[in-house]
Amino acid sequence: MNLIVYSSEEWALVSEDMHFDVFCEHRPRELNRIDFAVAVWNEAKPIGYVTCTEYDSKSVYMGYGGALKEQQGKHSSIRAYKMILEDLAHNYARANTLIENTNTAMLKLAMSCGFIITGMRVFNGSILLEHSIEWSK
Repeated sequence: MNLIVYSSEEWALVSEDMHFDVFCEHRPRELNRIDFAVAVWNEAKPIGYVTCTEYDSKSVYMGYGGALKEQQGKHSSIRAYKMILEDLAHNYARANTLIENTNTAMLKLAMSCGFIITGMRVFNGSILLEHSIEWSK
């Protein structure tokens, strides 16, 4: 498995297909307002990704992301998520993300990786739990 960091311009070329594969919905690339994206690949197949926006030089927000459909529920998707977090931990002191309250698998994974619930938001009728993680820096 290898990790690739995409600039926002590079991500625009693959973002619509990746987003559709994870969320089964079309999200036009023009809606993206990210600083970069991180994806994990196994040979020629993507496993998962996360889009990232810097709050400041030590803080990053993990926006859209997830495991692609054929990878969901597999050990490779858990390894990919942990690889992404390790990469972010090298460059940032903390990260935040929002997870829908009904996404039990993702809630368990995030919390097993050290995220703690720090808040709640409602967006488009969904309840999102805000999660934060602090890395030693």
